[in-house]
Parts: sequence; structure tokens; C-alpha cells
Amino acid sequence: MSIYLIGDGNGRVKIGWAKDVKKRLKTLQAANSEPLVIIRVIEGGRLGEKWLQRYYEDWRIGGEWFQFDNEMLTITPPDEVPAPPRPKRVVPDIADQYYRAGKITLQQWAELRKTAAEDKRRVCDKINADMKAQLSPEMHDTYDRYFKA
Repeated sequence: MSIYLIGDGNGRVKIGWAKDVKKRLKTLQAANSEPLVIIRVIEGGRLGEKWLQRYYEDWRIGGEWFQFDNEMLTITPPDEVPAPPRPKRVVPDIADQYYRAGKITLQQWAELRKTAAEDKRRVCDKINADMKAQLSPEMHDTYDRYFKA
């Protein structure tokens, strides 16, 4: 898989990933009136793509489109990029079902949602600490900057 940077010639760049970048360019071109061009292809996949998108968050125009920056020509995602944690949303779904069925009041529903959010934060903090502990020390700052909420 490859990470691609495709530009529209007007300072906008799409950061994405694909198995076949040339095929992806054709698909994007069909939906874009401006001529598109491959600016750069980097070896990598979804994690590297997400790292770049978070790195350029301040340049985001919308979706996966970003304002061009000269650094895009040389920047490379780190080799060691762990996936961000994604805890399951269990209690809110149950709370929603109970509220819709009329089994709990709106106030009870709000309390369950609040408790679930606090539990999720604790779980995320634990997962983040465990993942960070597996990284080499020089990667801790990078991890904190891009993957810790």
C-alpha cells in the first residue's frame, strides 16, 4: 500500500492511501474539474496516512484535502506509528435503548451517558499508557503529539 499526496494545481492537496495510486488518481479526477497530479507517493498505509493528516490538521480545508505546504515534499511518517485506541461504546447504546423504550427518564439517561464518558476516558488513558510504554523513548513525544487526546 502507498500513501499519496495528490494536488489540484490550486494549492490543495489530498492525503490518502491506496493499493494502486494511479487508479485512485483516475477515480478522483472523474469527480474533479481541475487537473489533478500526483505530488508524492510514500510507502505506507492507513496509519501513516492518519499521521500525516493529524500532522497537517491546521492546514485542513475539508475532508482529506489540505492547503499545500512545501514540507509535504519531504516529510515522512515515522516507522513506528501505533494505532490510536478505539474503545467500544457500550453503555451509551444501552442507555439510548432504555430511554427510547421509556424504561428510564431523560435525567437517568444523561447520568448513564456521563458515567460512560468518564469510563471511556479512563479506558483510553490506560490503553494510551500501555501503547506508549511499548514505544522506544524517542517516540514518546511523537506519540503524545499525534495520538493522545
